[in-house]
Amino acid sequence: MPRIIRMPRPDVVPAGTKRREFLEEMFLLYRASGSPALREIEEWIRANDELKGSASTETIRRILRGHVPPRWHTVEAI
Repeated sequence: MPRIIRMPRPDVVPAGTKRREFLEEMFLLYRASGSPALREIEEWIRANDELKGSASTETIRRILRGHVPPRWHTVEAI
């Protein structure tokens, strides 16, 4: 069973910042889609040729954990 990705703690991505606001929005969308496995997201992205960006499971995980500021075309794909 895939691990659940959780919203980063405030000591990782501080509250009240634009980056935190962005992550909160990403998590709203992630949860609204049923919190799919990262591999499932990656496969969906690969199957949709009209998307400008791409993302591996590791990239998706790092973005949702707040470790990297993403590029817009990657966010759009996710």
